[in-house]
Amino acid sequence: MEAAIIAYGNTYLLSHRHGGDASYDPAKVVLRTDWRQTFLQASSNTQTVYKVMYADPTSVEEGHKHYFVVDEEGDGVTADTVGSGDLHYHDIEAYEVGSPISDSDTLVDHTHTLPISADDEDPWETGDTYQIYINQVAYNGPNASVDANRNTISFSDDVTVKTEDSS
Repeated sequence: MEAAIIAYGNTYLLSHRHGGDASYDPAKVVLRTDWRQTFLQASSNTQTVYKVMYADPTSVEEGHKHYFVVDEEGDGVTADTVGSGDLHYHDIEAYEVGSPISDSDTLVDHTHTLPISADDEDPWETGDTYQIYINQVAYNGPNASVDANRNTISFSDDVTVKTEDSS
């Protein structure tokens, strides 16, 4: 009997695949923590709009990486520099990152690769639910709207959130 149990275990346990479709395969479980950076795109007396960057950064080149935004054609811009090096940004055309743009005379010419291409779908656009945080505090107020197609978060009023430091 023990030999039969071992044979069964070798057959089913060693050949299972996570997310497979056989009866002995465990369910596919995905945990995604999708924190996204934003930058101020527009502001008026009645509305403030933040552009939401892609969740994953560019490749690391010259000791730094960037978060970025692109539209459906793959055109956009990097918005910050994470790591060492002079501050700069890159224009993005058709998912290709261009040379750095900066006032620096010491910046080494370089490009980055993006973690997405025209064939990829941004998971933010596939019906996820959202939680907006302002200064690391969850915001559930009525004045916010999310537009996943335009990658924006808009506030129709002056939105402030008190932190533990503010009274």
